[in-house]
Amino acid sequence: MIWRNLCLAAAFAVTGVLAAENLIDAPQKLELERATYRKITIKWEYPADGTQIAGYRIYRDGKEISRSTETVFTDTSVVPGKYYEYSVDAVTTGGKSSDLSAPLKVKTFDSVDFAQHEQVESVVDSLHDMPAKNLTALSLLSAIKAGFESLTGSSLAMNTFDTELISQMISEELEVIKTAVPDWTDAERIAAQAELDACLKESFGGHSMEQVYIYERLTTLAEAHWEKGNKQAAAILYEFSLKFLSDQENCVSSTLNRLSVFKVAHLTAESGADEVEAALAASASERLRFFDFFPDSKGNEARFIYSYLAGQYFRHFPKLLPYDDYREQAFLAARSCAVKQQELFGKVPGNNRLEQIEAWQLIRVKVKLHDAAGNPRRGSIKVANVTADTKPELFPDEPYYEERTFAIDGEAEIPVYAGHVYEITARIAISGGSDLVLNLPSFPQQDDRQIVYDTHGNPVQSPATNGPTAEIVVADSDFPYNLRFERDIDVFTLSWDWVDTADFKAAGFKVFNGNTLVAAVTGNSAANIRLAAPDGNYTYTVAAFDANGQLSRFSVPVTVEPGDQSAHAEFFEWLRQHFGDQPVLSTDDSDGDGVDNYHEFLNGTDPTCAPAPTPSDKQVTYTKITLNWECAPELSEGAVWTIRRDGTEVGTSLTASFTDSGLIPGMEYRYTIRGEFANGSGTDWSAPLQLKTQKPETVAYGDKLQQVVDLFNPIELADYTAPSLISAVKSAVEAVTGANITFTVVDESLLEKLVAAEFELLRESTGSMTAAERLTLRNELSQMMAEDFGGNSFEHMYIHSKLAELAEEHWAAYLADRSKTGSRTAAEALYDASLGFMKNHQVTVYSTLYRLAAMQ
Repeated sequence: MIWRNLCLAAAFAVTGVLAAENLIDAPQKLELERATYRKITIKWEYPADGTQIAGYRIYRDGKEISRSTETVFTDTSVVPGKYYEYSVDAVTTGGKSSDLSAPLKVKTFDSVDFAQHEQVESVVDSLHDMPAKNLTALSLLSAIKAGFESLTGSSLAMNTFDTELISQMISEELEVIKTAVPDWTDAERIAAQAELDACLKESFGGHSMEQVYIYERLTTLAEAHWEKGNKQAAAILYEFSLKFLSDQENCVSSTLNRLSVFKVAHLTAESGADEVEAALAASASERLRFFDFFPDSKGNEARFIYSYLAGQYFRHFPKLLPYDDYREQAFLAARSCAVKQQELFGKVPGNNRLEQIEAWQLIRVKVKLHDAAGNPRRGSIKVANVTADTKPELFPDEPYYEERTFAIDGEAEIPVYAGHVYEITARIAISGGSDLVLNLPSFPQQDDRQIVYDTHGNPVQSPATNGPTAEIVVADSDFPYNLRFERDIDVFTLSWDWVDTADFKAAGFKVFNGNTLVAAVTGNSAANIRLAAPDGNYTYTVAAFDANGQLSRFSVPVTVEPGDQSAHAEFFEWLRQHFGDQPVLSTDDSDGDGVDNYHEFLNGTDPTCAPAPTPSDKQVTYTKITLNWECAPELSEGAVWTIRRDGTEVGTSLTASFTDSGLIPGMEYRYTIRGEFANGSGTDWSAPLQLKTQKPETVAYGDKLQQVVDLFNPIELADYTAPSLISAVKSAVEAVTGANITFTVVDESLLEKLVAAEFELLRESTGSMTAAERLTLRNELSQMMAEDFGGNSFEHMYIHSKLAELAEEHWAAYLADRSKTGSRTAAEALYDASLGFMKNHQVTVYSTLYRLAAMQ
């Protein structure tokens, strides 16, 4: 593995060599050709002015070091990481010397301290003389590999790394190198070099360009391997990049951050706690290596490391810190990072990470349950985590609720989190009665706290000597217990439990507000207790009393405050308008009509009046409408009912029924009803009831039909049987037409059967429906007729259906005995008569004509 590292480092070193800056000597264009660790090559030009040059003298740091007849020179006596200044002069064939060229300052590569770095430097230097124009990625890789093999005497393999990725990167770099450099003047070259030096000094601590370049290439190639799924190679490359720019906090932090991310990248929502804990520990170890490089760092990088690690652990707390498998080391690691961050950088406003973490510290509370004599008692404790209600920020993700129940027989241990919010309730078995329910406020969620709860007293806290402890002392149950209330608008109901003892038998209970008696009852609850307390005391207690009036011990007090009543402001104003300052409550029935004030308010009725009747239609014909209405039973006797039609009084009634006559067929009318009593009081006006008389008939005998129908409004079904109704209708028709009616076509027995069936249906439905139900049914029927039957009236549809039904009965009689031709004639006549109704409804007309055609 180490040879792979060396091999790769060498590859980048050579690439760095080839990409080095070409410094240009403006006067005679003395410039750098190439510099490595122990070699520097420079070149120059001489003006083409015809001068015969015999050779050149090369000076390094002011001393002549060599002579050459060529315009290029390689210095092999340099050492790594040192600056050298070169200049050149020319010697003519006549022995004359030129002035020195402008100086050229060059620096060799810095040596990097890692294992076998000398072998790497030797390979790089061995490639110094390879022409850049002849280089390819493959030849360069091969040359590096061959160089290492010659130095080490063994073959090298690069199985860990992706050769294709490396070749691609080198090819891209070679293209840059082979591109012609700008033809700068000396002034431009010097300015560019100065700018580069300033950049390296300000941003990279004065490191050389080749070190910055190698670091950048290593990290870029590492990311390429990671994205391609080669995790091992990515980690090796990032690890090796730490050899370069290792005194630059941002570079080291960036590399370690990536190595840290690699350690947790495999985690998913399904990962187990063991896997998560191990991955987080490995990730933290990578990030904390930063302080191996910079032990005294207090900069932004250090701040980020502690902050990130604390947050990373916190995000996994629900999985790492369950009550029954609490990972103490994970908690301590998270808290350590949060504490260190706060110690070094102080508390940052808005950053409450330390509080969030410490809220998850596990506290194991010892719970003791016994009576005053120390005898153990049995019960259970319910622990509900309600942190989500008030401190949702303590959860790393979506806040949640949890509930646990622990059985206790004298003693138990209950684990809780130090900073979470709990509702904790004890249920203690009481012989002969309901369990005593005791809320446990101020539960000891710190190691140094203990508390004693008394079922008939206040909790007492004190410092803990043996860890967090909650002690519950069960007092004798000779007092009402489990006080609970149900708040209404301006009153509340108080309930409690009680168990008779050998020495005290309860005959009833008294409820006190402070020292004021507010209720006395025989059962275990008191209703309609006024919420308002003029003296501001909202504390209530209950005591039992025996047959002699002696009181038991008082209950533990309960506080019942009115709470926010702004939602009922409109109701309270309504009360004031009707009752002024009288102490009237929402539950009072001020007018004695069986409806309390609040429901009078909701109904929009007058609380000083009896409730309005509920009207409905009993019978609607062409010129008559018969109304019925419902009212409270106690209002039905002795009332005089006034009926208004369209706002005008049209009559009165002593019963809950009224028939309005003289109406116009097909017109809508609006009725309201009000009751008045002998004492001068009355009901509200009813809600309006809108009814429409039957449409006028268009058949030839329509006017006579209307007269006959109106004669039977109102009709009492109980007064008729099917035969008697048929006879009455026959008589009415004869009276209207002035002619006798005989059943020569229609089978009277079939007609009676049909009428009897309708009687039965009507009696069943009308007897079981309330006025409100009848009104609802009429509205639904009207909607159905409008949508499905072309706006025809229900009465027309009914008449048509009954005529068709009777026609089918006659047709069936004919088919059973074809000698009964009269039945066939009756069927045809009845179907023909039905066409006078629903005649604008295509489906009905088509169906009727189809049946008539089938009878032919």
